[in-house]
Amino acid sequence: GQIAIYESGTLEFTKMIMAHEMFVNCLLFLNSFDLMISGSDDFSIGIWKGEKMTRLSYLRSHSGGVKALVCSGDEQYFFSGSIDKTVIMWSSIDFSLLSKFACEEMIFSLLMWPTQSHLLFGGQGTVFFYRITGTKMVKKYKDLHDDWIRQMIFLPNTVAFVTGSNDSEVHLNWYSEEPLLSHESPVVGLGVVGENLLVSVSLDG
Repeated sequence: GQIAIYESGTLEFTKMIMAHEMFVNCLLFLNSFDLMISGSDDFSIGIWKGEKMTRLSYLRSHSGGVKALVCSGDEQYFFSGSIDKTVIMWSSIDFSLLSKFACEEMIFSLLMWPTQSHLLFGGQGTVFFYRITGTKMVKKYKDLHDDWIRQMIFLPNTVAFVTGSNDSEVHLNWYSEEPLLSHESPVVGLGVVGENLLVSVSLDG
């Protein structure tokens, strides 16, 4: 339940805060509001302010561990995904609950569509497309992986997205029948450097 704080320029350790009662699964930074959001297996979402990481609030509307966080492009609202099979849309201004999405599977990752009109939910091998307005599922892509999808990221200047899973594989969107590459352990991170380099991080080192 702890979060380690480091100085961004020097990477010097600053302090350790006891943020939650159980594991911290995800962090989200809202630079426009000088906020850090944390999601935990204790079912709660922590709201932290400024360099001192002052706790403002805990949001407790999930009935399962919070596994994923993502925000809108303008950072006016953010989303939390949980193993309780729901995604909640929150206001970044007053932290009020704006809407709730019900899903068929537990949620392990979230990704905002580039046009900001849709949200992707990463489940237990399936990716669900939801329209933000109306909270309705538009489409789902089944059996992309054999285990839960831990990470999703868009490739620059495309509508293709990459998924990383606990099955140790990385897939390029829903058109790819074969893995883009395979690790020996669960994929825990994805990133893009520039426009041409995809980076995947796995527990295999």
